[in-house]
Amino acid sequence: MAYWVSGDKGMSDILQIEPTRNCNLKCKHCTRTKFDHGSITYETYKQILDEYRGVIPWVKLQGLGEPYLFDELNDYSRVAIGMGYKTMTITNGTIPIHECAFHKIIFSIDTLDKSRYYDMRGGEIGLVINNLLYCISQKWPVEINTVKTIYN
Repeated sequence: MAYWVSGDKGMSDILQIEPTRNCNLKCKHCTRTKFDHGSITYETYKQILDEYRGVIPWVKLQGLGEPYLFDELNDYSRVAIGMGYKTMTITNGTIPIHECAFHKIIFSIDTLDKSRYYDMRGGEIGLVINNLLYCISQKWPVEINTVKTIYN
């Protein structure tokens, strides 16, 4: 698993931690390989949070995998919040979200065209839209992110 700090040293505002590399889609633009699997341990996660506590305000739980395939995702967010961080995640939106333990949930949606979405990601855009609308109906803080590629 990996983690990144955005921005220059001393001016960073987001600590990105990859909770899992497991994914349920096969996006054409993704660099994850069939050998990229696994999830971060709690010990490693806590050590990273401790290192940047009070220095960086945001933790983004996201990487090359689908965060909502990581069973402890909401628990990990709550740990970061308990340490004073604000939290966000970026999801492909295909996994139903039943609980929001984040300050922000970002849906990665590259196209609304059903066949183009399936061609790009191997999933169903209708499912993603339904999950997004459910989150909105719960008044959870959601945003949409688009990855511009040669496929869209």
